[in-house]
Amino acid sequence: MDEGRLELLEEFNVILLNRRGRVLGLVNISQGGFSGTVADPKVILAVAPKACASAMIVCHNHTSGSYNQVMLIWH
Repeated sequence: MDEGRLELLEEFNVILLNRRGRVLGLVNISQGGFSGTVADPKVILAVAPKACASAMIVCHNHTSGSYNQVMLIWH
């Protein structure tokens, strides 16, 4: 996280973990506009093996502050 950056855009990130639960890295999967972002499941699932991660946490922010508009569509 860049402390000087304003969080105005929606993002989808993945935190990669090893077997001990330690953070290996943070990957920005996508960055959208003020009202949404698109994250491709193939990209999300491809990053863990490349980093030799045993687990991952997916993160998504809501710049509008509204949490009832979440819609996940997996193709």
